[in-house]
Amino acid sequence: ILNKEKYFFKNKEIQVKNLKQNLVIIAGNVASVDIKPSTQKPDEFFGNVSVAYDDGYFDKNNNNQWVERVSFIDIKLSNRVIQQIKSLNIGDQIEFEGKLTVEKWVDNDSSKNRQAMKVVAERVVAHITKQEIECLKAASI
Repeated sequence: ILNKEKYFFKNKEIQVKNLKQNLVIIAGNVASVDIKPSTQKPDEFFGNVSVAYDDGYFDKNNNNQWVERVSFIDIKLSNRVIQQIKSLNIGDQIEFEGKLTVEKWVDNDSSKNRQAMKVVAERVVAHITKQEIECLKAASI
């Protein structure tokens, strides 16, 4: 939802946008895959995939040396999203578009409230298999 309001600053009209949007784009290497058949709907699947993404940077305080920083994000997959993928394996490169959600539960062992932030995938933007990546590297592309 995009709300635009007009304001004036130094006699010039400006528009202020109030963005209320939950959109995540995440791309990286598939680190783990956990896809299962649905017990309620035949021929449907659901699951999770963990994506490793590179968040490295050049350290200005250390001669501009590259600092490797890899993080992992859990992506929740619905049957609709899984149907967009022919196969999904560790080492594939993938890009998802989705929404951030927070899952809450009570830990069985400690009885403490727990929560985890996840991305719920809405669509696959791009997918390159590990084999395709290896072929591209072999061809120096």
